[in-house]
Amino acid sequence: MDKEQKVAYEIIRQRIVNEIDKLESLGKDASASTLKKWRRYGAAFSWDPTVYPELLDKPTASDKELLKLLRGTEQRFMKKWQAVEGIPLHHIIANRTGGDLGLRLPVDVWEEVKARVFDATGARPGNSQANLNAASQFDERSHLGRYGAKGTVFDPELGLGEAPDPTQSPILHGAGTKEFGTRLGKDPVILQSTPAEISKALIPEVTKQQEIYKAVSESPTTLAQRQVFTQAGLGAAFDPSTPIEQMEGIKARAAALGLPEQFASSWQVKPKFVGGNAVLNALPFLGLGAAVVTAGQQAMAGQRKAAAATLAEGVAGEVPIVGDIVQSEAVAGGTFADVQRRTQEGIRAKQLQQRAAQARQRGGKLKFGLGGVKITLPEFGLSELMGLN
Repeated sequence: MDKEQKVAYEIIRQRIVNEIDKLESLGKDASASTLKKWRRYGAAFSWDPTVYPELLDKPTASDKELLKLLRGTEQRFMKKWQAVEGIPLHHIIANRTGGDLGLRLPVDVWEEVKARVFDATGARPGNSQANLNAASQFDERSHLGRYGAKGTVFDPELGLGEAPDPTQSPILHGAGTKEFGTRLGKDPVILQSTPAEISKALIPEVTKQQEIYKAVSESPTTLAQRQVFTQAGLGAAFDPSTPIEQMEGIKARAAALGLPEQFASSWQVKPKFVGGNAVLNALPFLGLGAAVVTAGQQAMAGQRKAAAATLAEGVAGEVPIVGDIVQSEAVAGGTFADVQRRTQEGIRAKQLQQRAAQARQRGGKLKFGLGGVKITLPEFGLSELMGLN
């Protein structure tokens, strides 16, 4: 921050502290919700005030507007990073790390503490892209160990994917993750210590969170889900370097391809991988939607043999599960749009999954066409899932 920004920061910091102290003095009569908001959004501001340019330009805004700007900035970022409607966003390092520490220390002292933390860990807490980005999206089952919000693909009533089991799959907010050094912001000894001493106490609280984030990000469960987007050519949806301005287009494209439903369906405690691809329990294939998209593009470009090979490979990767063989033969078939539409409809309809399970017990064969090529494969519920039966 430059000199003028530091002056504005100090004005805002003192105002936030005054609001916190005022509410705390009220004891039980204070609004716990309002106190929590001032602390949460105030701490985020102290970690990285540069993402609040509008606030730094108006340090004397009314109390109501001040809180609105603090809260609105974070919520706006949380919403814009979503590639799937309703998916939770998780800060790599919680903004409440250290509690009120950043708010209680003078700007120059706090700036040195942050510099030492950054140098030691590489972490940059706050609401910037360094701490909140496309890779911060996690299924609620990996986030809090439960299904997600109603009205989304994570709704427990839809039951897409497996039920969460925090004892078998790592989650971001497991036991012992409610507080990371919040006591430091109330410790009179720490508040009077040197930047070196303060950062020494703070760094372990940061590294613990980095370890948890890494474990969940690299878990087979998370990798299997994100593979849905990668196979559809939308790997940028979970790339930490993806600009926030691109996320809206990615989200729209993903919805058009039916990826949100596939993403939710692919959550498994212990996913299986065949040929490098994750295999769903609820569906006998993963990535077929992406294979259909690729094959359809090839077919429309006149590359019919390549389209047949792509689609056959997309399905064949799952054949070992049912112990059968995929065959292909060149005959007149339907259009790419027809197959893509049926694929999306099948994945969206949970009742079709139930019918598919019954179909797998019946046996038989399924044939469907794409760009002049007809694919013959074992009947394991694909016709139901694609809305063909």
